[in-house]
Amino acid sequence: MRFWVASSVFLSLLAAPAWCGGTLTTGQQNTVTSWLRQHANYRLATDADCNCPIDIEQMRDGYGDARYALPDYHPFTATGDFNDDGIEDFAVALIDRKVADNFTLVVFNGPSSDQPAFIRPSLDLRSDRLFYFGSLRSKPYRLWVGPFNSDAGFKLTPSGNTYRTASLVE
Repeated sequence: MRFWVASSVFLSLLAAPAWCGGTLTTGQQNTVTSWLRQHANYRLATDADCNCPIDIEQMRDGYGDARYALPDYHPFTATGDFNDDGIEDFAVALIDRKVADNFTLVVFNGPSSDQPAFIRPSLDLRSDRLFYFGSLRSKPYRLWVGPFNSDAGFKLTPSGNTYRTASLVE
């Protein structure tokens, strides 16, 4: 089972789905900036916070094949329709300024939500990434959090206006 999950993660990353990305729109950036003003103990995680410079480079260049390149890939940002409502959602990883290596996953539903639908603090994401596969996988599409090419981690499943976590291996 582990082989199939790891293989599907890798194969799913080999093409850019129609509706997923790693760069926030101006509106999404404004939402996060506004929320961070009210939560000054956090800052956005950046590529430099990931112990994965080679993975980032390979994802952006498509592992040597331009057809599979994700030039806007960032390990701590994901956009896509996470909750199956037809509206683009977004997720970011934040770092607690007071606690070293303490990441918090924050998910916002839709473009007009100014409060997160989901917050999960106390994560160690130095070697993990956010993955949203969109149309490459059969529905339902899910946001995955975990190390690249592994079945370790979790996925977010919509539950009302929020999300619940589930194992990547079911």
